Amino acid sequence: MSDNSKRLAVVVTVITFLCKMFGFLKNSILAYYYGTSPVVDAYVMTFSIGTITSGWIAGLIGNFTPKYQEIQTVRGHKKAILFSSQVINLIVFLVVALVILLEIFSPHIVKIVAPGFTNETYYYTVYYFRIYCISVPFYALFRFFQEFLNCNQNHLAAVAPDLLMSSMCIIAIIISHYIGSNVLILGYVFAIVAQSIATHLSSRKIGFNFRVTELWNKDLRSLMVMAIPIFLSDTLANINNLIDKVFASKLESGIVSALDYANTMKDFAYQIGTIAISIMVFPVISKLWAENDYKGFNEKVVKGLDFFSAMYIPLVVGIVVAGDLVIHIVFGRGAFSEAAGNITSNAFIIYSISLLAMTYRCIFLKAFYAMQKTSYILLVSFSNVLLNVILNFALVRRYGYIGLTFATTIAAVLCLPIYFVLFRRMTNVSYKLFACKFARCLICAGIMGSVIYFVKKVMYSFWENSFLENILLLVLILVVGAIVYVCAGVLFKIDEVVDLLSYIIRKIKHNIYKD
Repeated sequence: MSDNSKRLAVVVTVITFLCKMFGFLKNSILAYYYGTSPVVDAYVMTFSIGTITSGWIAGLIGNFTPKYQEIQTVRGHKKAILFSSQVINLIVFLVVALVILLEIFSPHIVKIVAPGFTNETYYYTVYYFRIYCISVPFYALFRFFQEFLNCNQNHLAAVAPDLLMSSMCIIAIIISHYIGSNVLILGYVFAIVAQSIATHLSSRKIGFNFRVTELWNKDLRSLMVMAIPIFLSDTLANINNLIDKVFASKLESGIVSALDYANTMKDFAYQIGTIAISIMVFPVISKLWAENDYKGFNEKVVKGLDFFSAMYIPLVVGIVVAGDLVIHIVFGRGAFSEAAGNITSNAFIIYSISLLAMTYRCIFLKAFYAMQKTSYILLVSFSNVLLNVILNFALVRRYGYIGLTFATTIAAVLCLPIYFVLFRRMTNVSYKLFACKFARCLICAGIMGSVIYFVKKVMYSFWENSFLENILLLVLILVVGAIVYVCAGVLFKIDEVVDLLSYIIRKIKHNIYKD
């Protein structure tokens, strides 16, 4: 990777981190003002329903990159730009029809997906969802322009508008506290509009030129054929996420919002390490596959798996040991009760066990998209949903929200081997070196987990469970855990850890000599 690429990767990662920190802050503020109330249950359910009803957008646009790269490689840049205009024409036509249907049938949709909601929560959900529907066309445009920018290696312009989302939602949450909760959803709508405008302007600067074209041709038909399995797969994945909320809506009030807080924390840990990597890697592996460089393609995919092993195995161990500290620090104040904190921390720890499986899944999904083998994604998504439903029916009635969170985690972990088998059959890649590195990472993370568990136990015998002391303890655990894992990683010769340590040492030496 060139120096410019490394600098760009760092900037994209920093912006991604800031976006997630804003999202982190948004949920903390939401918990402070509203706790686990019916308003938050409705707010959370609105986005879950929205993800289901507009999931096809991600499916269609998600398949744009490999098709765009193929046209650009074979027919040139001008034809690829023309194809982009054709896609956006099709998206606008489909989205307008969708929004009309959603506005008409929104009360019935809410009734179906949230059967356990009381009248108050149901009212809020219908109201929020109808306002949310206004944002769907702008969301489609934003996702398209973001993908177009990434296709043209303009990653910074693609990711920077994400800063608008959480910041505007935070403002809306604070305002809603003073003038009424009906304002809560407006921050999201305004943010999506701003994001679509920003990415459109950036796309125009690098050559995008909108033209009214035909709504159907050979390229669009090919895109739709490939997108149908992705659409069905994404819909199944979104249904899988919604299943938890459907079952949770039948439990006591506040469980939906508590589980969403836990999921948000898990997603923060997941996305901070995967979004920047996937943004940078996806166009590269799509290009490698289009150029028939299968060896380079396989190396990139396996290298991604190795990176996530080195990064997420210790992270999962750390969350299992100290996840309760994180939840009580982030949410433990205002309207957020101690009981809600216990539910959220338990759910966060259980959900986080699936983090590693989720990161591996991210790499395989990008690989399957690049190979245009979308039917395989559909197969695994269907298996995941089916297994999750079966486990929910088996566990929720007896174990409540604990059974619900375990069902989701177990389903994600058990479906992971399918990705490994399918990818090996298509590429004949070897997992031998990957398995060795996985085992070494697991041993190092086990050593780290034992040390930080001992530190936590010893410090709890001296300190009370106050907010400031929890922060100090978490910082101590992070520092000690990082030192132990890095030392163990060097001892066991984990390349990613050794490279990171070497980079830090070089930077320190450079700064010393510079001074």
